[in-house]
Amino acid sequence: MPGPAGAIFQMPNQTQATIYSYRQGQVAIVPDALVMEKSINLIVNAHQFLTVLATPQHLEELALGILFSEGAVKSAAEVDSIWVNRQQDRVVVTLAREGPLPPPNQMLRQSGCGACDSSLNAVTRDSGAAEDDEAVIPRLAPQDIISLMADFEQRSSLFRDTGAVHSVCFVCPESRAGAIFYDDMGRHNALDKVIGRLLQTGQNPAGGLILTTGRVSMEILIRTHRTGCRFLVSRSAPTDKAVSLAAELGLTLVGFARGQRFNVYARPDRIWPEPGLKAGD
Repeated sequence: MPGPAGAIFQMPNQTQATIYSYRQGQVAIVPDALVMEKSINLIVNAHQFLTVLATPQHLEELALGILFSEGAVKSAAEVDSIWVNRQQDRVVVTLAREGPLPPPNQMLRQSGCGACDSSLNAVTRDSGAAEDDEAVIPRLAPQDIISLMADFEQRSSLFRDTGAVHSVCFVCPESRAGAIFYDDMGRHNALDKVIGRLLQTGQNPAGGLILTTGRVSMEILIRTHRTGCRFLVSRSAPTDKAVSLAAELGLTLVGFARGQRFNVYARPDRIWPEPGLKAGD
């Protein structure tokens, strides 16, 4: 599925600036790392599909993840080629089929608080997720979640350098070496990159977890549901709509996973299988 020669070359993801740093009453002029932001045009079958602000790396995965999240494709097999044009900040995608594409759901992509109920109904009706196989979905002890998040938070050198990106990781608890990890300044973009890579590799998302540094709004929950993954863990907070939707769709939703603590908002039975057990048990 790669495009022309050189298409997989990755652009730098950070740049440098000189800043005034104030610390404990002292001012210093120092260099500082800044995350690089690009306006990326996604062209599908020779037509403009959408423009997204993103870090200019892993754009092939980002494009594939966006197309899946938007309902334009259901697998990587529906894509003939993806070409990253660095000079023009474009990703050019050719699908294996012709015909009109569904319009991108810009409200889901841009909303900070989630979309309206009519958009939710439209997206969840054709979620693309298979019926749950509970035998495949992980069962984790509290310490497993703490350990997985600790490993996850150590992965991002770009965040350590710039402090300006979100990170998302897909990991199977029993084989952490095969984890899929991406950064982006947008939490949706980082998740779409992970989704794109999942489609490329053909892994079964139901057997793992998606970990994120970002707030879990309804659109993040919908994207996770579409993959078939049933475990979403964030170091940040969920919205009320994300919590109710997780319960409706059967996702285990964990938030505020920091240090030795976390909250479980939906399907706690995958962590504490016995009814009535409390977090400290």
